[in-house]
Amino acid sequence: MASAAFTAIGLDLGAQKTMIVADDGEIIRTSTGSIAHPTMVSFAGKKRLFGEEALAQASSESTIALVNLLVGRSYEELQSLSTLSGRKLNFSKDDAGRVFVDITFRDETERFPLSGILGMFLSHVSGPINDVAHPEATYCFALPPNYSKALEQSYREACAVAGIAASRVFIADGADCLVAAYARKVAGLGGPDKTNLQGKKVLLLDMGHAQTTAVVVQYDAETENGPRKLAVQFDGELGAYHFDLKLFDHFNDLCAKKHGSKAEMTSKRGNRLLSGCERIRKLLSQLNESSITVENLVDSGDVHFSLRRDEMMAICASLLDRLRTLLGRVVADATGGEGTVDAIEVVGGGMRMPVIQSLLLQIVGDDKALGAKLDDGALSVGAALLFKQQQQAQAEQPTATETPEDIAAFSAEELAVFRAKELALQEHDNNIRRFQEAYNRLESFILEMRNAPRQKFGNTIDTAKLNPLLDDAEGWMWDNADTVSIEEFLAKETSLKEEVQTLCAAYFTAQEAERKRVEEALQEEAARAAAERAANGEEDEDHDSRKLRKADRMRLVVKNKDEGTELFKGGNYRPAAARYQKALTHAAKFFDLTPEDENEVKALRLALYCNLASCYIKLENWEQVERNCNDALKVDAKCVKALFRRGSFYEQKKDWELALADYRTCAEINDTEDKLVTKAMERVRKEIQKLKDKEKKMWGKAFA
Repeated sequence: MASAAFTAIGLDLGAQKTMIVADDGEIIRTSTGSIAHPTMVSFAGKKRLFGEEALAQASSESTIALVNLLVGRSYEELQSLSTLSGRKLNFSKDDAGRVFVDITFRDETERFPLSGILGMFLSHVSGPINDVAHPEATYCFALPPNYSKALEQSYREACAVAGIAASRVFIADGADCLVAAYARKVAGLGGPDKTNLQGKKVLLLDMGHAQTTAVVVQYDAETENGPRKLAVQFDGELGAYHFDLKLFDHFNDLCAKKHGSKAEMTSKRGNRLLSGCERIRKLLSQLNESSITVENLVDSGDVHFSLRRDEMMAICASLLDRLRTLLGRVVADATGGEGTVDAIEVVGGGMRMPVIQSLLLQIVGDDKALGAKLDDGALSVGAALLFKQQQQAQAEQPTATETPEDIAAFSAEELAVFRAKELALQEHDNNIRRFQEAYNRLESFILEMRNAPRQKFGNTIDTAKLNPLLDDAEGWMWDNADTVSIEEFLAKETSLKEEVQTLCAAYFTAQEAERKRVEEALQEEAARAAAERAANGEEDEDHDSRKLRKADRMRLVVKNKDEGTELFKGGNYRPAAARYQKALTHAAKFFDLTPEDENEVKALRLALYCNLASCYIKLENWEQVERNCNDALKVDAKCVKALFRRGSFYEQKKDWELALADYRTCAEINDTEDKLVTKAMERVRKEIQKLKDKEKKMWGKAFA
């Protein structure tokens, strides 16, 4: 456990992503270093996938996205929910009206309660939470404003399925969470800035993927209570995704006129068109006009579409009217119908659309600036802050804790059954994961040895004896994958390695000698560097505790960075890596920096981590590639270079899903198409398809 300090963990389950933030503002990241956990559960054949792994199965009928929007609703409400357009989900209900979803899993149709699906997702994200939080940390959920009792109870049922005790669950109103997060931000303002807010009305606007929340607060610097909530408006069917749906209808109509066919939204063609709509919407956030190409949209092939911002405004006029009404109501409620707000703070992916920003300024006044004091983790951290405030209030003036109204759809006994099933599914997932790891490890060893004769010292290998041995082992894997146990796989791996070690003894001996030679060369390089430092009068980095002026320390950083770049250009990758590392060491020793200086140093560190990753790619030191890419992404989570190079690491490891996730993120961040990224995605998708074809045979009878 990295820390036991976090006693409150805020969770904001969005339609696309879930943000998890500790009570001190630290973001709980995914296993790949991303700040957001995709809110998605997929049932892929014999196993379950969550979050980033589930993204590759996003278009599958057995993938459940928008998990947060499903729970707490009746069967009838789900049937009419516009946000579910394009989703192939088979809902059913029992005699009591309780809603289930039917999923094809493990070669049969299984029925899961919707709160059980949410419980599966919470069980998954509890892993990274447990790594940093106190064992008894409270899960603080930010729910939509004026949430229903049914929704609250669904979250509590989901926590029961995930094994989170009822005493560790805190439910907060999303509007209050926004206010709490904003209060924390303004609390850190200086005297003049805080004084300028005195008595001002501030609009907090959050437009996410599928929902929009507007809150108006008024700040009183003379009180200790922070901003006071004046009015709230919420629309559960107005978000960035609804603009995608409008664009889908528009492009589909164009396609029908030109090509004589339309794409069903629930089809693969429909999914590709909907993805294209999301892509062009994001491009129009940066450009006045953009275009997309949707592959295989019609029988004759690809279809090209273009769009301007003004055209998008016309297409989405009804949505803009809906937002105009919402904003008008919240401002009127806060001002009594007279006047407007004095400042605006925006957050959420929908607020990146210029058409939304333009409409907002039309309503509240184009003399206003759109503030950015809130970030994607605002609701999460706000929920954690509200819980801490409640704790403090309870300590100062103890009151009876309210027990949530018992409106549970399921009894305690039924929830216990769901929990037991979740534990059994976790064990099942772990067994498959262990089996697949053993299979992949043995397959990788066979591939490595097939390539060995083409490597250095490969001429010492007797291929006439090695190849039949590898052929037999590979044939054994294909023939027995669906019948043998994990233990038998491990025994086969050990046996094969022993035989290969004996057969290729000369090759392995030469490889080990080469490894030792390289190690000695590195030690000599380190000694030469130490001698050079001594000759130049420089102290060793590990002992350099001097408090140099910023300019002097920056000179050392840039000097080593430039030297590293020259060495890299000359193909001297190890010395280049040493120089970049030395530059990083100096970059860690700045002190008393201004915010502008900190940004400058941050940019340098980002470049150095990326450069180190490039060095280690050349040296095929893949663990160092991953480490430096992760370090770079901690500095800037949207660094395309780091994402692409980490994708290369995952690709080399044959971790195709993670590689595709990084390449896909690169594509989403880039304003224009990057051919390298596109080719990498195509390459990885082919490998994923190969793996799927292989798994059809491998899991044909496994765990039947």
